[in-house]
Amino acid sequence: MSESEQNDTSNSERNNLETSHLDEEMTQSDLRSDGQLAETEDGASEKDEAELSEKSPTSEAVEPLDPSRHSVTLESAEPSVERSADDSNLEGGEAASTPPVQSNESGILKMKLWMLAHKKASIALICVCAVLVLLLVIAGLFANHVICFHEWEEATCNHPKTCSICGATEGDRLDHDLTPATCTEPQICKRCGVKVGDPAGHSIDEWTVDKEATCSQQGEKHGVCTTCGEVVKEAIPTTSHTEGEWVVEENYTVTSSGVVVPGTRALKCSVCGETIRTEDYTVELTMGQKNALAKAQSYLSVMPFSHSGLVDQLEFEGFSHEDSTFAADNCGADWNEQAALKAESYLSIMSFSRSGLIDQLEFEGFTREQAEYGVSAVGY
Repeated sequence: MSESEQNDTSNSERNNLETSHLDEEMTQSDLRSDGQLAETEDGASEKDEAELSEKSPTSEAVEPLDPSRHSVTLESAEPSVERSADDSNLEGGEAASTPPVQSNESGILKMKLWMLAHKKASIALICVCAVLVLLLVIAGLFANHVICFHEWEEATCNHPKTCSICGATEGDRLDHDLTPATCTEPQICKRCGVKVGDPAGHSIDEWTVDKEATCSQQGEKHGVCTTCGEVVKEAIPTTSHTEGEWVVEENYTVTSSGVVVPGTRALKCSVCGETIRTEDYTVELTMGQKNALAKAQSYLSVMPFSHSGLVDQLEFEGFSHEDSTFAADNCGADWNEQAALKAESYLSIMSFSRSGLIDQLEFEGFTREQAEYGVSAVGY
């Protein structure tokens, strides 16, 4: 075997060994956890660069592969090796195996570096997405006040310590800081100004009466407060009325059928004359009053009578003067109309002058006014 063939065989075995070594490293790298990936990739990158520096015939450093500038694949690298071998067979044996080895090794290492850089970029993108999601979650928690950097407003008498952002509270509200009550003002809170309770009121040891009270007017008095020194004036309530006599304000009436309709009477004050109270005023008819009233109704249904003439007629029938007068007062007769009926009755049996008819009616017991009314009613 020639020296050239030996070199080709040695280079081929070395390439196969490196390719197998690269596949094994890539398989192990895929099985590693995300926490160890970044550290492993950094170590692998440094190791590959060192190997490339040792095996390269030149001292130039291998630049990382930019996917936009290089598109090296394993399939594209292999033909390059074959073409280099053919070219070396054509050119001769001085440098037959060196170019293919360098080209194959450079392509494999650059591809390896690109894949490692691609994994780093993928990991970085995943980390960025995770950070964005975390930021969105945190922003949502802040927006819904699940998380809040509280800005506390101090507690007052009406509210506990409160966050101005989320409304959360802490502790209890403060108790009122009250000032003592005065004669005219109740207790007042120094913080919120609320009033609690009632004023203490003036303290008067001695009163001086300026005007006596009566049952119709209030009196007046004054005194000096022993607490604040203010002169205090007060009214003296009116006194009670003194009961006097009952006064009939509206008399009772009796219907022609003997039913009593109550009237009204008032109890007057003997000092001021004011009405203290009122009540119904009525009477209970006696047997004599009831019968006298019925007899009076009977007479009036037959012929006209004057008031005095009806009383005389009832007395003639045997009723007492009181019962007869009661019956005449409450029989319901209109004495003017009775005078007119009596004048008409006289004129129906004889003739009268105006004055003679008036005198006759007065003789029957009618008053002057009633007699004149009766005469005028019949045409005089």
